[in-house]
Amino acid sequence: MRLAVFGATGGTGRLVVEQALAAGHEVTALARNPDKLGIEHARLKVVKGDIADAAKVEEVIAESDAVISLLGPRRDNPPFAISQGMDRIVAAMKKRGVKRIVMTAGMGIPAPGDEPKLINKAISALLGLMAKDAAEDMRRAVDVARTSGLEYTALRVPRLTDKPAGQPIKYGYVGKGVGFELARADFATALLEAATQGKFVREMPGVSN
Repeated sequence: MRLAVFGATGGTGRLVVEQALAAGHEVTALARNPDKLGIEHARLKVVKGDIADAAKVEEVIAESDAVISLLGPRRDNPPFAISQGMDRIVAAMKKRGVKRIVMTAGMGIPAPGDEPKLINKAISALLGLMAKDAAEDMRRAVDVARTSGLEYTALRVPRLTDKPAGQPIKYGYVGKGVGFELARADFATALLEAATQGKFVREMPGVSN
């Protein structure tokens, strides 16, 4: 498949690119600093640019079969950069006829099927207090994808770790079926499988080890 990847230079994004190339897929990635990705491959194209540039976003998406977005809050992001970036991604997908998008979100973003326990509510409340604008930005980004009419999947994650890949991957909802941490390498596998195998279309499952 031909995959468009946003957020490729992050810790999980780089693993998604590596795993996609190893599986034989073609990847086009957007990066403000292409050197930061640190990967060279015949099936990898890196477009230098920013999620705020609609033309660059469309260039990345233009020939793709599916989009993987790992966009998340950063200290140097302008306010609501992620949700506005998702607006541009969705617009480019519709223009180019691309229907499939898999995106990341935190486990604190609510979804149908959640049954949060007291500890889940406490964690969400704490995160909301510590990073109110970032949490709202991600909620808006998910809503953009969810209401787009596209074949979206939002994979929601707990705390990410750098533990080795290969642990069992669990899918579920807050309060049932998922734990409190996930290895980045396993998350990359889950994102890639969702994008290439059509898993969880129009769903928002949680993922953990």
